[in-house]
Amino acid sequence: MPVRSTTPATLVAGAALLAAALLPGEARADGGTAGSLISREDAIRNATLWMPPAARITSTNCTEMVIDSSARYVCTVQWGPSGQ
Repeated sequence: MPVRSTTPATLVAGAALLAAALLPGEARADGGTAGSLISREDAIRNATLWMPPAARITSTNCTEMVIDSSARYVCTVQWGPSGQ
């Protein structure tokens, strides 16, 4: 069986994706990113934990990764003023 070599850049990229899937999340003034091992909906919920009460979601972008036969979800949610 041939042995494949893995470049350091591939290892770093893989580690970054795994960390994003496992860490609670990151918040900004206009959005947040979070991961979940449970579901896409859970990742979205985690990403909106710091959303201001008067804001509304303007976009959602999720990525599903399969690592060791288990799905991981990473979602970025953007929000803005409610527009009232």
